[in-house]
Amino acid sequence: MRYRRTIWLTSALLLASVVEAKAQYYGPTAANFLNYPATPQALAMGEAGVSIVANSAMSVSANPGLLGMQSLDNSLNIGTSLVHYIDSNLPYGVTAVHNYSFLVSAVTYGTRLNSIWHDLPFKAGVGVGYSYEESTLPFAPEQPSVSGYITDYANSFTVGLGVDYFLRVGLGYSMELIKNKNPFSAFTPNIDQPAENFGAVLQIPVLHLLYGTRQRPLLIGKNIYPSLDVTAGYALRNVGGYVIKTPNYQLPLARQASLGWNWKFSLRSRMRGYDWKWFSFTWAREATSEPFNLDSVSAGIGPNGVANYDYLLSYRNGLGAFGSWNNLVLGIPTTTATSIKGWQIGVGGFFYLRGGSITYSGGPALVTSGWGARLDGLVKLVVLLHGLNPNASFTHFVLDHLDLRFDYYGSESGLFPGQPFESLDLVVR
Repeated sequence: MRYRRTIWLTSALLLASVVEAKAQYYGPTAANFLNYPATPQALAMGEAGVSIVANSAMSVSANPGLLGMQSLDNSLNIGTSLVHYIDSNLPYGVTAVHNYSFLVSAVTYGTRLNSIWHDLPFKAGVGVGYSYEESTLPFAPEQPSVSGYITDYANSFTVGLGVDYFLRVGLGYSMELIKNKNPFSAFTPNIDQPAENFGAVLQIPVLHLLYGTRQRPLLIGKNIYPSLDVTAGYALRNVGGYVIKTPNYQLPLARQASLGWNWKFSLRSRMRGYDWKWFSFTWAREATSEPFNLDSVSAGIGPNGVANYDYLLSYRNGLGAFGSWNNLVLGIPTTTATSIKGWQIGVGGFFYLRGGSITYSGGPALVTSGWGARLDGLVKLVVLLHGLNPNASFTHFVLDHLDLRFDYYGSESGLFPGQPFESLDLVVR
């Protein structure tokens, strides 16, 4: 059929071609915390988040387009994640950090447009979201008598649009207001300016397209049917100006471009009127780029014996510097992009095991891992094993309207080495 040829052509283009995007880190940028993975799930999968449809309120921070995807399924999603007390080195040149904290809280709401316009020939949804990110970092300059904390924070407002018509597409845009509480402006600059985020997600339900015109799905056993989704995502974040721009010093916002794709294979069954995804495997490849040009940098020793640096960073034209084959297929980093690998295994719809790595050019891979649990899948398993009535008041309410999701990260390497990073999501459908 004609639409199937179009689908396969789209799939080939999706996997074989990418735009040009984490570039080699040249120097300091403002508000780097905005590029930290906002969920333990993303961090456990090697910081993969731009293409992972996670149905988490905080995941929208990685890609606003995910809000469009969520609006097709969820009504209300509330979540928070927190890591605190880091006693080891952080990346991006921050060393000897104690009592560091990183907090993300978010809420999203989506509505299906089909409930308003019943004659729509396709599924569509719109969503709105709000998130708050906060990074608290101790400040200890050369003067021992000066110490304290610098708190950077951002309030983000997001809108998203989702369409499900053979393919699932999510588009999103957010405006974030970045500020900080900085009692040491003589040593480090204040931040007070807006920025924008753009994102898009494309999901191809391969087996559904092949067998969707039939009366029943492809069966590989009694009441067992598989699904295969191929998903791609792109996000351009922190599009804004410079915190400082002088002839001898330029401090831009930490703009970042991210591009990735993944495939997810699942085995499903119909369990007493409910769809039960009792096994799933996700394999992801992503790349991130900080699109900056280093115009010049000089170092010298000042009168007090302290090294002084002049950074002249400017934004690079274009959307990044990805290498499609090396970064997104082989998982090899380049001098202009960091490579991300991630995987996830779901068992019973209630337990998820995750792993991954992030590799910078010329450096060893940082290995990450974590796990997650879901109330929805646990209730379905209990109903199946114990023969409970799924239409009983409690089980019916949980299966139809409620899910509680917990995710955990605690690897010895990665962004927060050796520190537990946890999140809790409440989903009301």
